[in-house]
Amino acid sequence: MLFIVILAVFVLLAVAAAKEQVIYRGKQGNIFLRMGMYLYKRCCILHMRKGKEATGNGTGSVNKNLQALHPGQNMKRVAAEYYAGKVGKVIMVLLVGDILALLLWITQGDGAGIVDGVRIKRQQQGGAAIHKTVTVSREDGYSTERNLYVAARDYREDELERLYGSLESSIYQYILAGNTDTDRIVKDIYLPDSVEGYPFTLEWTSSRYDIVDAEGKLTEEMPDAGGTAVELEACVRCGDFERRLKVPIKVYPGQLTEEESWEAELDMLLAQSDAASACEEEWVLPREVRGEGIQWEEKRGNSHVVLFFLSAAAAAGIFFLEDTDLQ
Repeated sequence: MLFIVILAVFVLLAVAAAKEQVIYRGKQGNIFLRMGMYLYKRCCILHMRKGKEATGNGTGSVNKNLQALHPGQNMKRVAAEYYAGKVGKVIMVLLVGDILALLLWITQGDGAGIVDGVRIKRQQQGGAAIHKTVTVSREDGYSTERNLYVAARDYREDELERLYGSLESSIYQYILAGNTDTDRIVKDIYLPDSVEGYPFTLEWTSSRYDIVDAEGKLTEEMPDAGGTAVELEACVRCGDFERRLKVPIKVYPGQLTEEESWEAELDMLLAQSDAASACEEEWVLPREVRGEGIQWEEKRGNSHVVLFFLSAAAAAGIFFLEDTDLQ
């Protein structure tokens, strides 16, 4: 709550200082310089009310340094701009710190906020336990703290059976991954190890690893043109609850694009040339694919590009920062 109040104060200060005029290095100052000037002027007014002269020149070494850097200029204006810049930088740092602290305060809590003042949401079964420090207050103002260990939720057997039945009937919509139907699989499918909204973990196996592996990826083994039947099985677990979910699919040869077909033929030629030159000192790469000549070139790393841009950035920094030495 404190961070919100501080942020509100900054907002009110920014609104109040919006009309302040501050010239910094020949340009109109930003909002932080305006806020600094607003506070500086209010401090000068306060000093005047206390019977002190608001010279605005600073004291000691600050006064001497400003006079040395700006000879012949109006020292009240110079000092005002100096302190406005100084205070503006402080405000900027404090504002950034306040915003970061507020964001951190909001995100803390591990997802177990107190709802309606009395309810803490548990993680799904199998999830990590949550540690919360809470404050409890009485109507007379007395308060104390408690460290709570919020364990993950447990499910009754009948709840797990109901959830499993729902998962069993809907699992097909999760695994297709671009295929139109389980009776015609032509590309990789998705075999999740968990499904959102269900407390289960799923561990998959395949009856034909030569066709589909346990991650749902089609292997290089070409299925029959008329389709190859594969049975996928998921071991569905939640604590002591365990069921076997069977998902029959039929895999067909995929339709390759022109580029995929060309690359497949390239890979075949590479394998053949590698095998043919295994006992030679050099591996002669294929010179053509489908009668069309090809060229090989080793791919270089991008460190040289990074080095160039770093050099360009350093050069730009030297160019622009060199002017500061003249100020």
